[in-house]
Amino acid sequence: MDTEPALLFVDIIFKTLYIYDDRGSRKAVDGIITKDIYQMYIEELKDARIPYKDSPKFVWLLMEFSSTSSKSSSLFEQCKPTLLDIYLRAILNAREKPAKGLTLSEAFHPPFRHMLHEDFQNIVLPSAVKMLKRNPEIVLESVGILLNSVNLDLNKYAVEIISVALPQAGHADEGRRVGALAIIRCVSQKSSNPDALEAMFNAVKSVIGDLVRGKTYISLTENWHNQCTARNV
Repeated sequence: MDTEPALLFVDIIFKTLYIYDDRGSRKAVDGIITKDIYQMYIEELKDARIPYKDSPKFVWLLMEFSSTSSKSSSLFEQCKPTLLDIYLRAILNAREKPAKGLTLSEAFHPPFRHMLHEDFQNIVLPSAVKMLKRNPEIVLESVGILLNSVNLDLNKYAVEIISVALPQAGHADEGRRVGALAIIRCVSQKSSNPDALEAMFNAVKSVIGDLVRGKTYISLTENWHNQCTARNV
């Protein structure tokens, strides 16, 4: 089967997943798109034979299937090394800001709901922190989407993430400020341990000490106060 018709076929099949409400029909659709076919397309993405940077909708369909299939957990686990490799190369190490509309980063939202602490801590977080320091204007939005996607308690990562995101909250560029505050808000909301708030607050004070005084200080403290108020702290 030629590449273009094959892509169209898979695109149509994936889109029909939402039509089937009964278990029998969904099983039939899952039977058509076997794990082997799914894995084949994942490998095509990895080897860049499918231009994933220009095909976020197609990537999203693949990712959605890995989450809605009756074997979603096993699919994700089998393809996890490849998916994480693609994510690191295409998103966290991107050289330009994501385009408007559905972004490639958003396409990874479905399978990242299955991400484990081990993968987040050892593989994803180090790259995210490094790129937030190196190219924050490129990855702020993507890191925010990542943090919103994972079903993890972010307690033990809170200080590390906030320490690199907070300086951008006082940047002259509005986009950076919005992206940084979105990350801070997400981390505070996904940190269940009240003690983590104290650690985050201390991190805020430490970073503020290195920032320009005056308006920036007032803006940051007001934003932090608003975050805590929103959580009834």
